[in-house]
Formats: sequence, C-alpha cells, structure tokens
Amino acid sequence: MKHKKIILMLLALFLVMPSEAFAAYPSWARTNIDSEGIKITNGYQWNNHMSYPTLKYELRNNAFNVLYQDYIYEANWSVRIDGVDSSKRMMLMRPRSSEGDGRTLAQPADVSWWGGQLNGNPTFVQRKYGSGYTSIKNMVDGTTYRRAYSRDLGEWSGAIIRIAGTGEFDNGPNGNLLQLGRVLYTTTQFPTPTITAPSSTQAGKPITVNFTGKEYYPHSEYSTTPEIHYELKLDGKIIKKGIQYKSSFSDSQVVSSGICTAGTHTFELKLTDRVERSKTTTKTINITGSAADCEEIPGGGENPDPVLPPDVITGSCTTPQSVPPRYEHELDLQLNRIDARTVDLNAETETDLYLKREDFSQTRGQAKNEFDSYISTTNSYKADCQIKISTWESEISKMESGKQTCVAEKRPNCDVYDSAISLYRTQIASGQSMLPTYDQRINQAQNELSNIQNNESTYRTISANVELKHDGTLIANELVPLSEGQSVRKSYTWKVPTQAKDLMGQINNSGPFQEFKYTNLTNRSKVSLGYNSTLGNVLYPNTSSNNWKDTRQYVASYESGVCTPFTNQSGYFQDQKIEGVVRTVNDNWSKRELKEELTTKFTKLPREKMRAGYGFDYEITSYYRNFDSEYKPKAATGTKLMDGYFSSLVSYLPFEQGHSYPEFNLKGIPIPSVGINEGFKVPMQSQNPSTTFNETRKWLLPRIAVEEYSGNTFLFDNNDYLYHPERNLQDTILTADKQGNSLNKWFVPFSEPDGNYPFRVRTYDAGINHLNTCHNGKVLVDGVIIGDANGNDDYVKRAVTPENPFPAGIGWNWNGQVGKLTNLNEWYSNWFNNPTDLSTNDYKKQYYLTPDSMEKIRDYSVENPKPIIGESVTQVIPVDKK
Repeated sequence: MKHKKIILMLLALFLVMPSEAFAAYPSWARTNIDSEGIKITNGYQWNNHMSYPTLKYELRNNAFNVLYQDYIYEANWSVRIDGVDSSKRMMLMRPRSSEGDGRTLAQPADVSWWGGQLNGNPTFVQRKYGSGYTSIKNMVDGTTYRRAYSRDLGEWSGAIIRIAGTGEFDNGPNGNLLQLGRVLYTTTQFPTPTITAPSSTQAGKPITVNFTGKEYYPHSEYSTTPEIHYELKLDGKIIKKGIQYKSSFSDSQVVSSGICTAGTHTFELKLTDRVERSKTTTKTINITGSAADCEEIPGGGENPDPVLPPDVITGSCTTPQSVPPRYEHELDLQLNRIDARTVDLNAETETDLYLKREDFSQTRGQAKNEFDSYISTTNSYKADCQIKISTWESEISKMESGKQTCVAEKRPNCDVYDSAISLYRTQIASGQSMLPTYDQRINQAQNELSNIQNNESTYRTISANVELKHDGTLIANELVPLSEGQSVRKSYTWKVPTQAKDLMGQINNSGPFQEFKYTNLTNRSKVSLGYNSTLGNVLYPNTSSNNWKDTRQYVASYESGVCTPFTNQSGYFQDQKIEGVVRTVNDNWSKRELKEELTTKFTKLPREKMRAGYGFDYEITSYYRNFDSEYKPKAATGTKLMDGYFSSLVSYLPFEQGHSYPEFNLKGIPIPSVGINEGFKVPMQSQNPSTTFNETRKWLLPRIAVEEYSGNTFLFDNNDYLYHPERNLQDTILTADKQGNSLNKWFVPFSEPDGNYPFRVRTYDAGINHLNTCHNGKVLVDGVIIGDANGNDDYVKRAVTPENPFPAGIGWNWNGQVGKLTNLNEWYSNWFNNPTDLSTNDYKKQYYLTPDSMEKIRDYSVENPKPIIGESVTQVIPVDKK
C-alpha cells in the first residue's frame, strides 16, 4: 500500500456525469492495476481542480485498515466483461493534487448484480462485501458512504481485472474532452467434477468409484493457494468428503460391501472453489440380483463401518512456508545530468546538476503486500489447523461411540475404530505442535512488516551530499534534501580559472547513505550501484554508476578564420563559417555539445572593373546563430565590429594605417600592438541592430561625400564634408548618386596603376566565443589618368575651341573669367593652319628650354606637387625667351 496524502475534488458525487465535463488526459498518461488501485501519472492535468480546495473525501479500506485522504469523485468509467461492454459503469475516485492511487468503485445496490455478471456466486460476493467494503467519508459534511472496490469484486467473483489506458477512445471532436479509461474483466468458470464407475453390477459386489476435480480460480492474480472442497454421495448419503489444496486432483472410493438393493442407484460428486462456486455431476449404476448375506448399508446406503477419508486421516495441518526474506529499504540517488556553459577565462559561469531520488514505493508496496499475504495465509493455515483439530476430536468421539455400538451389536471388524482413533490422535498431536510455529512465523512476518514501515518513515526525506569539482578541485559542496521520487535541479555559480578542463558532479560520494536496489524482489539480492545492472557493465570503478556525471568546461575560444593569401585567386569573395561550443551536456551518459555559429559572406559584390579615380562598394552580411535551447542559455549577440583594409587612400578621408586584431586579452578586448598592419583601416557600418541568439546584420562602407570637379573626398557621417578646412565651398558637393543612393563607397586615387586592387575585410567578437572571420576582395583597375607604369596614361579628350571652350560646363575656377578664352576667338580665327610654317618673328612670345631650366622645373614640381591656381611656371623660373 502507498501511504500518500491524496487530494480529491467532488463534481457531483455518485451521479453519472457526462464525459464532456472534464479536461482531456495528456497523451502520455499511463495506467495499470496494482495491488492497491490504479496508478496514474497526473502531471499538470489536475490543476483545474484546485478551484475546489476545501471539498475532499477520505477513503478507508477495511480489509487493510489503511487511510487515503483528499480524494474527489471524478467520472464514471465503462466496464467491459469478456470483451462485452456492461450496461452499468463504475465511479472513479481520484487524487486531486498529487500522484497516487485512484479507485473505481461500485454502488452497494449493484454488488450482488456484479457478482453474477462476473460469473461468481452473488450470495458469496454480497456476504464478502459486508465485511470488506470501502468507506468514503465526506470531509466537509461528515457523510459516510459504502462502496465496493472493483478489484475486490474481481477477487470475490474469481475474475481477472485490468485497466485500459486513458485515451483508448475519444468522446468527441473537442480536444478538451475527457478521454476516459475502462475497467476490463476476464471471468473464470465454475469447477469441473467428473465421476467414473461401472454402469451395472451385482448386489453385494464391491464397487470402485473414480472421481476427479478441477477449479479455475486465478490464484496467482490474488496471491492465494488453490483450494477445492468436495463431497461424494451415494443415494444422497456422504461416503467421502474433504479439501484438496491444489487446482486439480484425482481420487477413488471403494464401496467394499457393495449395494444390496436391486435397482438404479446414484453417485453424486459436488465441487466448491474458494469463492463458493459449486458444480455437481452424477453417475447412475444398475444393481441386479440379490445377495443372501448382503448387509444393507444403514441409513439408506451408508456403511455402518467408519468410512475414513484418507485426506482427513493422513493429511496434517499445512506447514507454513518460511517467512519471506527481509526487505531492506531501497535507495538510489542519481545525478542524471550535468551541463556547463562556456564563458571567458576568470569570468563567472553557471553549472546545472539534475538530481533525482528513485521512487521504490511500488516495489516496497509489493514487499508489504507479500508480508500481508503471508500473515493472512499463515493465519488461515492456523485457523484451518484449529478447525481440523476440533474436527478430529469430534471424529474421535464419533469413533468411540461407533465402536461401542459395533461391539454391542457384535459386528465384525470393530478394530477399525481403534485404528482410526489412533490416527486422529496422531494428527491432533501433530496439529497442536504446529500451532506455536504459526504464531512464531506470524510474529516474525509482522516484525518485518514493521521494519519496512519504520524505514519508510525514517527515510521519507534525506539530505544527500552533492559536490561539483573542476579538474579535481572542489568548487561547490552542499546537502540537498530529497524525498522519494523527487527530481531537483541545482545551479552553481563560480569562476572558471583555467582553460578547458573536465567538470564532474557527484551525489552521495562519501555517504552516509547505503544505496542499493533489488534486481529481483523475491530473491532480495543486494546489488551495488557501482555495477549498473540495467546496462550490464561496470561504468566507474570507485563510485556508484549513476551517482556522477562529467562534462567539459570550455572557455571562450576567440576562434579566428584564416585570411586566404591574396596570391590565391580562389580566395577572393569566399564565404567563411566558424563555430564554437557554448554548452556541454552529459544527460544519462549521452554527451553532446551545443554550439554557436557565425557565417559571413559577400551579399553584394563590387564592380568587377573600373577606371582609376572611381569608387566601388560592396556589402557583407553576418549571420549569428546560437543553438543552445536548454535551460537559461547564456545570451550573446553576433558580430560587433567589422573593418575594411585598403592599400591606398584618396584625399581628405580621415582613415589611417591600421592594425588587425588576431589576438585578444582575457576580457575579449583586442590588443592593437599584436596586430598586423594591413593598410588603411576603415570601420564598416551596420544597417541592423544587434540581437541575441539569432542575428542577421548587413554591413556597408562608411558614407562618403565627393566634390564634383576636384574629386576630393570627405567623410559624411562626422560632417567633414561641411566643415573640413580643405573643403572648397565653391565646388559642388555630391552626397548621393544619380539614383539618390548614399555614397557608401571606396574611391581609388587617380594615380592608381592598372591591375587588381585588393582589399580585406575582418569581422570581430561574435557570440560567447568572440568569433572572428576574414575575407579578401578585389576590383580590376583598367584605365588611369596618370602614373601608369607603362606610360599608357589616359586623358579625357574633348573638342575644345574658342567658340566652345567649356564643352562639359563652366567650373568654379573659371567663374567670371570665361572672357580670357572667348577673347582669343578672333586671334585664333586668324591663326595659321600650319604654325610650323610661321617665321619666328610672327610669335608674340617664344620660350626656349635649356637643360638648366628643365632641371629647375623638375625641382619646382617636387617642392610644389599641387599646382597653384593662376600661377605659371614661367613666372617663377627664369627661362630664355625671345
């Protein structure tokens, strides 16, 4: 029996309630019948009943005198007997707020009816109900009701009982409807008697009657011993009777003096099983002729000599079996799971240990029932022995009286009475010597039962030692209270002092509780949990196999993707994917790693080819995914920083030669001095906000502003294009392209030589592991203004004439000075078609370059790389002129 406090809620006591009034059982509900009731795992399904906190009932089973409190009337379950649904149902009483034993019960008025339906003896079932009913008391108004427990009805009727699982059939399309269970009975038949005897014989001749019996009561189902009561009669008079303690038997009886009266005579055999189901069969015999010396059996067929049934005379009181072995209190403390979260070195992490204490209430209930059954059976043997002793004493009196009559009537064979009396006295002495054995073994079994109950109380809640160790060093130690069947998650916060090491959790490492369980309840053999009987192998040599779990405690990896060398043409624009472990889990020896993943890729490629002085743009998208869906995952975002690196810089952008950051300090901060100078470092900008666990961000180059005529570039976001000292306010500033898109571009200098223009992009600090990636890109520069290594400079060629000196429009530097060119129109119109044919006297001015003047011009160009507007080199450097 399970001693649990169980809660009940009444909806409408003893009324047949429609199934639509109840919420559905969950699909994982399990039901089965045990020695006490219907074991059902509830979970959350009874939460709705908490609205009736004061309405509860008390169940008491008189047979065991065990109290169950806090029940409710829940529903009416259908009953199926031998595959056929019954016209009546049984009510279900269920615990309201705890997992425990429910009971299906029948109304008092239906007890006899159920006995008949279950192929039992209705009179016997009704009589048993009178002393074995279940009492239900309303804890609110004190009203008491009597009901019959479905299992008892099966036992009293000789039927086998089972419970169909919930959800076997649905009551309608609404998912909230109750899916009821069903009580299933399989009936057994009445005993089967048979008689074999001759069909006819002569008067006075001996007659041998052979008879057999078989009964079908399910003894293994109800832990009882077989028992058949039999009576053999001749013409209505008993000639042999007794009890057989087995399911079938064969016997015979000899009527030695025969039957004296001619005619038809009848032998009758009646069998009765332990639930008083009786069956009778007969056999007729025809007696012919007469016998002069035949002595009629007194009383119409009874032999005047004593008929001494061998089972009564030679049978003795049943020797009780040995008391079952002691049931030691089963205890199994388990650490079923450990998980570790990755953090930075010397940072705090949280480790979860999942603890459990196994529930042995079912096997303990089996053991208690075993002792209860043993005590009941031994008491039955004792009572039966006392009845036998009384019967034998009565038979001695009959034998002594019979002998006196036999002697007085001077009958032969009176000595048989002495033999019978002697046998009975031997049986009485044997039985009386057995009575103290019954008492001794009953007391021993009762003590064992008390031992179980005392341990049950003592170990109802224990405090087990729990340890957490990192690389063998103890980092947490506490006592955790656990009641039977309880599962607990404990979380420990601590700092990780070293790189990746093993982490181990353990319960009851140093006791004080001895743990063991029985692999076989009957044999009661203790098994150390150092050997896992379920898996069949030793898992760990110096501790209980399920008392510990280990896993790997990782620290942030700062994993960095490798930049493919620029010389490797296939390395340009490649996607890069990198991952790191964020949590490790050891769940019942199934070890797994949960990871985070960073993928970065070009989602917009730059133009493949362009001229020097032009700009290109590109887009990189970073995808961060954290696959930790376990309890309290550590939050982290994706890429936090992205830099582009370029080999050249156009005018007035504020970027400087920069270092990439392949190394970080213990707090995840990049160390610039360790980095490599990879060119001008340009921080990229993200279009999207950062998010935890699942992040996608697009990254662009910074926004640029360009002077239309000078080609000078300025940073847009810090307002350089408005306030930079080199900004020419007379020039038109461009902040968007012709389609209105902002200029998130990188411009190469006008002097960039033809060939591949490589660049690099690095991403930093994604996730818990601070993941980093690297990408290479390139653009082909084809066509330069000046500075081509091969001398193939490109010039913009336009038709410029005095009539149209500004075919592309007037620039800021010619505003107000256009007349200087247009005034030359007349002079130009009178120009010679072939200037080389002119004499030297026809030129207005003529200059000669000498080696000395050319050297001066070169020096001047080095000192003054930028041309001075309105100043001519001839004004600065003296040259020969004529």
